[in-house]
Amino acid sequence: MSTGVIALLGATGFTGRLVAAELARGSRPYRLGARSLERLARISRSERGKPFTVDVNDRARMDEFLEGATVLINTVGPFMELGLPVVEAAVRNGVAYVDSTGEPNFMEEVYRRFRESSVAVVPGWASTIFRATSLPRLRPPTLEAR
Repeated sequence: MSTGVIALLGATGFTGRLVAAELARGSRPYRLGARSLERLARISRSERGKPFTVDVNDRARMDEFLEGATVLINTVGPFMELGLPVVEAAVRNGVAYVDSTGEPNFMEEVYRRFRESSVAVVPGWASTIFRATSLPRLRPPTLEAR
């Protein structure tokens, strides 16, 4: 089993805080990335979690953030504005990429640009999981199969 660092970008946002809480319960080392050190300091974490200030548009800082990481979980949006530099950094550093986008145009652009990548690039995992696990339970009872 891999013991590399899990890098979480957008740790101080709504989705990022949920993911950070799950990482704190796990056993792998992880890095919590966000723009504000003050907001990062308010995130509960285990001793394996390290805060890291980073801006998605700072290429050198993104490379530092990803050093030693095996996977990057990106929750920073809107993705059409902020996501492509993050995917580029992951691919450049040989780090697998997943994100929480539900933006179809961004997903299409990522698939178009990175389909030949040597690392896994998986946009839209959160929206896919939501559709697969939650939507069937939301269907009105009158639409149940008989």
